Amino acid sequence: MKLYDQIKSAGLSIDILINNAGYGRWGDLTSHDRDDYTKMLQLNITTLTDLCHLYIPDMVTQGGGGIINVGSMASLSPIPYASVYSSSKAYVLMFSEAIRYEYRDQGIKVMALLPGGTESEFARVATEKSEKLSERYKEGSAAGTGMQTSHEVALECLEAFEKNKQYILCGGKNRLLHMLTKFMSRQRVLEMVGGMFKKVAG
Repeated sequence: MKLYDQIKSAGLSIDILINNAGYGRWGDLTSHDRDDYTKMLQLNITTLTDLCHLYIPDMVTQGGGGIINVGSMASLSPIPYASVYSSSKAYVLMFSEAIRYEYRDQGIKVMALLPGGTESEFARVATEKSEKLSERYKEGSAAGTGMQTSHEVALECLEAFEKNKQYILCGGKNRLLHMLTKFMSRQRVLEMVGGMFKKVAG
């Protein structure tokens, strides 16, 4: 991978790898082209996996290191009207937990970061190919969202990483909502989440 080669050529070593790049799309499955989904899966899954595969041997040689893979609250359940995105983030969580176990005795800390709604460019990008959804996003932004800031998410992330957490779901309200879903059937969770996202992206 070009990025890895450039860093190696510069004589730099990576102590903590943070895989934060990713994007999503909102709408039903056929709202977007297959090529768009291919690019999303390439970035959200394949590139993240490749970077872990490239840097873990270096970290083992160095005697340790850390990896933070950015998933999403959407990692925890299927999200209708964001089906490909939520599935890609479920991969990030499962992959992170698995390699955490594989390398736990070699000084490598792996954690999945699961933010909820965060003040960022994510929603704009997720809706940019639909004029209707873009207008809804603008209206919602003007009304205020109560989302966490990226700074708040970063602080929760670093605190959890210092404690060697397996994953961190950011935001007290998000953690409470996730706790409530544990008392619900998967069908009920799907109906609840689907109803929420249909109002926004359906």
